[in-house]
Amino acid sequence: MAQCGTYNVCLTVTGPGCSNTICKNITIKYTQTPVMVCPPTVTVACNTNFSPTLTGFPTLTGACTAPNFTYTDVMSGSMPCNGTVTRTWSVLDDCGTTHTCVQTILVQDNIPPTAQCAPGFGLSLDAGTCSVTLNPGMINGGSADNCQLQSISISPTVLTGCFNHTVTLTATDLCNNTSTCTTTIQNHRNHAAADHLPRQHPSQLRYRCPACDDRHGHRI
Repeated sequence: MAQCGTYNVCLTVTGPGCSNTICKNITIKYTQTPVMVCPPTVTVACNTNFSPTLTGFPTLTGACTAPNFTYTDVMSGSMPCNGTVTRTWSVLDDCGTTHTCVQTILVQDNIPPTAQCAPGFGLSLDAGTCSVTLNPGMINGGSADNCQLQSISISPTVLTGCFNHTVTLTATDLCNNTSTCTTTIQNHRNHAAADHLPRQHPSQLRYRCPACDDRHGHRI
């Protein structure tokens, strides 16, 4: 099949002892200009592959041969929370005409992290303050995010008294999506520390640190 363009076509007729040739310019072109259509706007999550296999390919209707599409991307906005990929597609048809269209890919992170608390456990009270101080690493049991965690915090961070305390862990990602979980910390008296308190202050631990009852109702 001839490509689009102008061709000089000649017809030669040969007879007995003579011949005649006539030439004429013939222009081959599309009866209608091919129409290019881009894929629709699509929204993807952060850390998603932006390849056309997932976001779509354009079409070129009316072309004689299979089109060979190319594209360029320009990123803007705040990645990965609220960004935009402007994808410009282009293709050269059989007649040498370049067609372009623009596809918009929105990048958003609306998925909260997964907050994972460690199972409950026991801690000994500090003999002097009757409290124990926690840090997020003690409570975190493997929190994760589909993009990236920004911070992990806990509340409260200081547990006072010989009780069962509920601790809440909050996981926050880069886009300020949050999730929480809770675990239980059981504080108990540190008898070994109590044995080393000065004898002239025998009531120090007794009054500062409330005693606990075990499951049989005995003071411990």
